[in-house]
Amino acid sequence: MASSPLQPNRSRRRPRLQAVLAAAVGAGALLTTLAPVGASAATSVTAAEPAGSPFAQVAAAARADTDGVAAPAPAAGPRVISAASVAVPPTPSGLPSAIESWPVPYEAQTSCDPSAKSGVTAWMNLLTTTYGQRSDGISRPCYIGSTSEHEEGRGLDWGIDARNSTTYAQGMAVVNWLLAKDSAGNSAAMARRLGIMYVIFNSEILGFWDSTPTWEPYSCSGVTACHIDHMHFSFSWDGALGRTSYWSKHAVAGTDYGPCRVSGLAWAPQRTANTYSPCQRVSGPPSSSGKPSWYANAAQWSGVTLWPGSANAAVSALQPALGVSVTGAMDSRTVAAVQAVQRVQGLSASGVVGTNTWRAVLGSLPRATRKSVRGDYTGDGKADVAVFRADGRWSITGRSTVTYGGQSGDVPASGDFDGDSSSDIAIFRGGSWYFRNHASVHFGLPGDIPVPADYNGDGKTDIAVFRPSNGTWWIYGQHGIRWGINGDIPVPADYTGDGKAEIAVYRPANGYWYLRGLPSIQYGGHEGDVPMPADFDGNGKADIALFRIPDREWVFRGHASVHFGLSTDRPVPGDFAGDGKADIAVYRPSNGTWWLADGSYAQLGGRVGDIPLEVANPTMA
Repeated sequence: MASSPLQPNRSRRRPRLQAVLAAAVGAGALLTTLAPVGASAATSVTAAEPAGSPFAQVAAAARADTDGVAAPAPAAGPRVISAASVAVPPTPSGLPSAIESWPVPYEAQTSCDPSAKSGVTAWMNLLTTTYGQRSDGISRPCYIGSTSEHEEGRGLDWGIDARNSTTYAQGMAVVNWLLAKDSAGNSAAMARRLGIMYVIFNSEILGFWDSTPTWEPYSCSGVTACHIDHMHFSFSWDGALGRTSYWSKHAVAGTDYGPCRVSGLAWAPQRTANTYSPCQRVSGPPSSSGKPSWYANAAQWSGVTLWPGSANAAVSALQPALGVSVTGAMDSRTVAAVQAVQRVQGLSASGVVGTNTWRAVLGSLPRATRKSVRGDYTGDGKADVAVFRADGRWSITGRSTVTYGGQSGDVPASGDFDGDSSSDIAIFRGGSWYFRNHASVHFGLPGDIPVPADYNGDGKTDIAVFRPSNGTWWIYGQHGIRWGINGDIPVPADYTGDGKAEIAVYRPANGYWYLRGLPSIQYGGHEGDVPMPADFDGNGKADIALFRIPDREWVFRGHASVHFGLSTDRPVPGDFAGDGKADIAVYRPSNGTWWLADGSYAQLGGRVGDIPLEVANPTMA
């Protein structure tokens, strides 16, 4: 299918077509007859449009009146079909009395997801079983300007020809069968039960989005573009996925509108869930005025989900933006370049190009969606080796030593409090927060444990404390939340991947992790277990993990354990490589050495009282 099946303008076309039909009936022309579902497995098909008839003459004029674009007349082949028994697809037994809504809503193509969907494949197989192999295919490569549903695997081209009397009759038999009432009087029963939105054939389109569907002129040029050599079917998402009652024996009650476009991008991401609310109208990519030469092409493909190994025009449009050779494929160099962008933006370095990666490439990623890397004091997307000394000196690799704090009881409590994607130097002192580059804030009491984290998902670290005496969490600007008891260890982290840290505690007495809003998890409880939640596998979610001091073992829920370190070492996991994954690492106080599990190391610290700053659990500092 080559051009757009946009809904016809009824205000212009319907009166003209009504006149066409009236003239045809008045001239005694024979129209396609409809047979009710439940009749015999064969339907009598009769159609006529003899050359020179009033219907043919007026229809030719109507076809030219299609938004000012002249369309060719239907094929001049055998339009008069003698009454004959033509097989139709079977009506399955066990259909429910309930049926899908009518008319069928039009769900426009929004994404690039061309894999053939199960319901469309089943319909193709059904036509093949009934009439023989004639499919021209389901999937098509995505391209700009197409709205055929082929690019979402929801369109089927059936290889019948309007110029052949046999296949023309078969096509009309199928359409009649789709439009016919069932025994309960439901109009277009099979079209509804299959989730077919429209049909295009022989320079005309039949839209089931209209309660009284009528063949209307279809703007096109050429035999294939005008669907003279094939019939096109487009399916709703429910129909495409085989969820409608023809296949499932359960009527679909709502409407799945499919994936929705995101503001600032041209395409919607690949479908991952049902969408039962209509998509909102959003703005497209910003103007290319004043942008680099690659921008315009990248913008018109923005939003297309790309995976390692993907090969299409969207990849070719992305590669110049990344500064890599244009190969049209998500090869290793392209994936590495994507991961570099993701690390800089604080995204999970998965190598998959999704919504936020496209927005980052186009320069429109809102700061609120960027994830800063904990312990990244230089803003390069990597955790830094750093220590806080009792005299108030902050020693950070790649940065000059900073003196801030140093009073008795000072606790380092750094985080990205201003949302600039780098950690700020901060101190918690007896109920007050002191920031090197910002005004101090009095929040908390002596004895509180600082638990800074991004609890609301705005991309900024929130000031927060845990009060061990009564198990209350206090987050700046919010009411207190009771969650925990005295003796619990606070372990806030983003366990769900929604960009927000969950309030959570680890209870050494029984080894349970209590995550607010989530089921509790028993993992640990051995003597010397130190909770170390962090995203070790790079899936965007913090993993339940412990450093088992006596055994020098790192244990992970759902992953194999790792022996690394000494019993006197301090666990300091962090994303030191900038790949979106927390690295297993330890700090050795005896000599100030930082050891990573990959064998690399750094020398910083070693004095009595030095506190390693990059620790996943700030309460361990």
